[in-house]
Amino acid sequence: MACRGCEGKRSNQTLSSLVSGEGALDVQAQSDDVRVQSKEGLKLISANADVALAAGKTLHLAVAGGASVTIEGGNITVACPGTITVQASKKSFVGPVNLGYGLPLFPESVCVECMLKAAANGSPFAALQ
Repeated sequence: MACRGCEGKRSNQTLSSLVSGEGALDVQAQSDDVRVQSKEGLKLISANADVALAAGKTLHLAVAGGASVTIEGGNITVACPGTITVQASKKSFVGPVNLGYGLPLFPESVCVECMLKAAANGSPFAALQ
């Protein structure tokens, strides 16, 4: 991580950035949570492709006003204390479909040999044994 404008200065405000000029940028916590928090806005943007959010159990989106969308198992729950407005020229509700999403597997224990092989191959994940 780099601190821009902090060279030789003491400041209560630290700017940091994590950048990959070429190739993937991978952030992992293999045995605990990864938290990204912001006092102001937080944006997740892909300029040229998709943004994929996936969870092994539950995906929950919520705002302070009480509205939320929860995806869990094969169910989607939309909740709000006010009005739900659907704006579309055509609305259709069809039968169920199940599309799986492959989630990464994390090792149960550390395999040093596997980690060295993964590092040599440039892989962010070590193969499970």
